Amino acid sequence: MNRERIIDLRPAYVAKTLSRCRLTGAFVFAILMSACIAMASTPAEKYFAGSDLEAVQALQSGNTAALKQALAAGANIDRPGRDGVVPMLLFIANGDTASMVRLFKQGARLDYRLPRPLGPKFPEHFGWVPASPDTAMLKALLAAGLDPNLKPDGAWPLIFWTINPFNLDALTALLKAGARINERDSLGGTVLHDAIQGRDYTVARWLIDQGADPTLRNQSDKTALDLLHRDQARLAKGSPVAAEVGGLLVYLAAKGFR
Repeated sequence: MNRERIIDLRPAYVAKTLSRCRLTGAFVFAILMSACIAMASTPAEKYFAGSDLEAVQALQSGNTAALKQALAAGANIDRPGRDGVVPMLLFIANGDTASMVRLFKQGARLDYRLPRPLGPKFPEHFGWVPASPDTAMLKALLAAGLDPNLKPDGAWPLIFWTINPFNLDALTALLKAGARINERDSLGGTVLHDAIQGRDYTVARWLIDQGADPTLRNQSDKTALDLLHRDQARLAKGSPVAAEVGGLLVYLAAKGFR
């Protein structure tokens, strides 16, 4: 896939792109985690104390009685600890799938974002789960009842976190669980808009084959087809990327989209 980009300077898109760029750390984190999870694990004591710590430790051990006791003593599974860390983000950082599922079943919030970044290896929000190349966490949560159309930040559905860069395994898992491929983000765009905006034309074709609609309009009144024609007009004729765009337009025309 060609990663050269045509830049959209709308403030909302820039903010969205910057937010996505932070997810690069999720991939670094996942690789390190799979290599040495025991060394990478951060102890709960670093961020929590009192009954909140007891609740986190009970979730980690799977001790239901201890968890009930901690909650009765005033523990709050969504209360931020040191540096604004909440239990869900700690479990994501540690790759602790079992504790994540237990916490999810307790009704933990999934819309929380750290007040400030803690470095490239620590997740800032739940969007790191579908973005991570380690899809075990996502699949376990989907099996436990996670809504595949959830917008954890209120703006972008989970499938949007799988596009740039493309995470086929995660996106396939979400679609299989019932994610709507034409779901809109806060700008009215779809994942197909996102793929073309990022010049991921191979991904765009895959999305179209899965049912993505190239005629849906975003808030700027642009369809995915419009974006392709725009790219074709801007690219140097005869370049490999221009040929890729032209091929996709021919493919769409054969399907009746012009």
